[in-house]
Amino acid sequence: MKKIKDIPVNVKIVTIILIVLSFFLFIKNLYSVSMGAFARVSVQDGFNVPLGASYQIIPLDNGDAFIYRSHAIKYYDLKNNKIRTVFDSDANKILSNSACAKLNDGNILITGGGSPMMKKILSNTSIFLPETRQIKKGPDMLIPRAYHSAVTLDDGRVLISGGKTGKMAYWPDVSDRRLEFYNPKTNEFEYGPALPDTIYGHMAVKLNDGNVLIIGGRIEGDFKEGNKNCYARFNRDIILYNVKLDKIELIGRLDKFQAVFEVFCIDDKIYIVSKEPAEDAFCTATKKNDVKYKNVIIKEFFYDSKTLNPLGAVAFQDKENFSSMLLSNDTLFFYKNNSKLPFSHAIIFDPKTKRMKSVLIKTPLFYTQNTSAILKDNAVLTIGLGIFYNERALRYNSIPSCH
Repeated sequence: MKKIKDIPVNVKIVTIILIVLSFFLFIKNLYSVSMGAFARVSVQDGFNVPLGASYQIIPLDNGDAFIYRSHAIKYYDLKNNKIRTVFDSDANKILSNSACAKLNDGNILITGGGSPMMKKILSNTSIFLPETRQIKKGPDMLIPRAYHSAVTLDDGRVLISGGKTGKMAYWPDVSDRRLEFYNPKTNEFEYGPALPDTIYGHMAVKLNDGNVLIIGGRIEGDFKEGNKNCYARFNRDIILYNVKLDKIELIGRLDKFQAVFEVFCIDDKIYIVSKEPAEDAFCTATKKNDVKYKNVIIKEFFYDSKTLNPLGAVAFQDKENFSSMLLSNDTLFFYKNNSKLPFSHAIIFDPKTKRMKSVLIKTPLFYTQNTSAILKDNAVLTIGLGIFYNERALRYNSIPSCH
């Protein structure tokens, strides 16, 4: 009988594997305890998406959610707790950098968009019908737009502001500062007053009095700064669209090196969430920014006195990738949306007590490029990219408080 040779075992490799497994189990148990309510995750669907996908989530009246990303429309079905693809296309039909707005009848207006692959920006619009989950063609905007904003007014019209226009998404010919409005009664667009500058990548937020605050973004245009060629400065103006007067008003100005990435209106108060420090413009011959940490700053803007009051700050590692949202209990929740670990650092801020609280939220490995929204049942739906750029959807059923 032939003797079977002994198979040599590398004790060092086995020891390393056991140590790694033990460490992983320790971290898993530790972070499951520290998650608290946020450990209750009930949705993890996966499907492939292209790089650089941009998401918009709009909660619907029936508890479901409309999900838009570049080249695709998806639908979150609350009853079955699933996300289904409604429409998927190539870059010729639905483009990235569009703006979506929920109309007063519950339908969703999708406006414009631009793609480097297409080398142009479109004026096309579409209307998504949640009841039948169908899409119908809408009227063309008066101006092609991408990186613009859309917000529904109290009278049912949709205010379209800013954006890049022209033939190329990243080298545009910006030639028009005028607002335009979509009127659902006539199914037509009409011009409004002009903004002070040609801005894009900004926010438009409807205030409790029905007016619209337009803030942040960049001003397109070339300029010289010493011996450097620069373009796309930060928009420092705090702009108000006065609905009754149909007029644009300058009501304040932001600090230098402040990059706004979200604005919230809570109980007639305006809260501005920004990143600092931030480079004022894109310039040639600029030294690489070696800042490893960037502060997320929360400031209260006083509508009457036109002044800004800093309320708090927190430093995040990773200079750019943050997301934020207003929770149903009127607290602000913002988090680092680019994590290589199965959890992410988050901050909850209570405007009433001016208190901040650090929490950990459960995420897939290498979760990035994600956005979130509050559903009708107060759960949080977040969608982003996991490992190997596989799209993941998570539903957080309950939210920790700041107290």
